[in-house]
Amino acid sequence: MLPLAFAFIVFLFLLVGAVAFVLSALVPRLRRFAFSSSLWIAVWGPCTVLLVTLAGVGIFTGAAITQGGHLQAVRAPQLLKAVGWSYLVCGVLGTLVVATATAWIHQALIQRVTFALFRIYATLVAGGIGSVFGWAFGWWIAAHSLSHGWALWLASMLVLIPAFGVAAYKSAGQLRETHPPISPGSPPKNLPDRDSRKPRLRPDLADLHIAPTRIPIYHEPCLTFESRNVQPSSNVVCIL
Repeated sequence: MLPLAFAFIVFLFLLVGAVAFVLSALVPRLRRFAFSSSLWIAVWGPCTVLLVTLAGVGIFTGAAITQGGHLQAVRAPQLLKAVGWSYLVCGVLGTLVVATATAWIHQALIQRVTFALFRIYATLVAGGIGSVFGWAFGWWIAAHSLSHGWALWLASMLVLIPAFGVAAYKSAGQLRETHPPISPGSPPKNLPDRDSRKPRLRPDLADLHIAPTRIPIYHEPCLTFESRNVQPSSNVVCIL
């Protein structure tokens, strides 16, 4: 029964995390934190199991020491009364630190990986979140003893997992609020062309073919000057 109780605790936090993912994905301002918020809640499940296990080990170890190894004569007290409020507060604070650090590291990592890798990651994780809802629906079917319950559960799994995966694959850019990297020299695909946003008032200079032209040169005679010691020279042609 104890392993089943631990599995139920972990699944309960997974289900709450899946609901938090859906609610965060529906809000545009919180969409980029959808995966991290669900992970923050899901971490509480294993941490709670670890705290309960450590508390149980501590209680039975103390009882074994004080009772001389006769554990069969020891009555199991209430967990909170046995371990005390200090252990509970320290456990909650420790779990809060671990969950927050895990979610922060996860958010930093998904912002640094490439968009193609993040799209694959989002598809797989979203499919897993869909399977959590499928398992919850299966447990609900088992609790109500519905006819053809296995068929209904299998059909729900086949619908929820691909639906969540495809939705995450198509909206991966919105879940991270980043776009694929643009290679140098290529314009963005989503932005309109620079020349298409306004009418072209003049042709491109690259489209003009300027032929070489000849500039006429005019020759005009210049006046000559005579001096006492210099012989008069002939007319000099200067180029202007």
